[in-house]
Amino acid sequence: IQMTNTKEFNSCSKLANAETINAMNMLYEKLKKDGVSPFDYLLKLQNSLQTELVTRYGRTYVPSELYKTGKKGELYDFIKDQQDCINDEMNELFHSISGTHLTPSEQSAIWKKWKSNYDNLRNEKINDNLDENSQLERSFEMIDIMHFVFNMLICLGVDSEQKLFTLYCLKHAENLKRYDENY
Repeated sequence: IQMTNTKEFNSCSKLANAETINAMNMLYEKLKKDGVSPFDYLLKLQNSLQTELVTRYGRTYVPSELYKTGKKGELYDFIKDQQDCINDEMNELFHSISGTHLTPSEQSAIWKKWKSNYDNLRNEKINDNLDENSQLERSFEMIDIMHFVFNMLICLGVDSEQKLFTLYCLKHAENLKRYDENY
C-alpha cells in the first residue's frame, strides 16, 4: 500500500459547507422535479469532465466516444488505467480509515500487524477519534473511486440509470441463484 501525503487529506472536506450542501440538495430536487435522473446527470458530468481532460491534455479518452468509435485495444488500455486510478484511490481510502489527522506511518497500523498500535487502531469504532472533516474526507475518497467506475460504465455503454438498474438486477438474481445452487 503506497504512502499517502497527509497534505492531500482534508482538502475535499472543505467543499462541503451549509451553502454548498444546500445548493446540491436544491439541484437534486430540481432534477427530480424536472424528471431528470440524478444518476444520468452524474454520468453526463463525468463524461464532460473526461472531455475537458482530453481537450486540455489529450492523454486519455472520452468514455462515450470510446464506446462509439474505439478499438478493443484502446478499451483495454482505458479500463486498465481506470483500475490503476481506483487502486490509488483505494490506498487513499485505506489511509483515511485510520484518520486523516495521523501521519502515513501511524495510518498504516490499520494493516501492518507488526505495528504496536495495530490492535488499538483496529478495535476503535469506525468514527472514533475522527472529526467531521476526516469522516467526510473518507467519503470523498469513495467518490473519487466512483469517478473511475463511472468512466468504465460509460465506455462500456452502461450510460443510463435504467441500463445500470436492469443489468444489476439481472446479475443480482443470477448471484442468488448461484448461492442456492452452491456455486
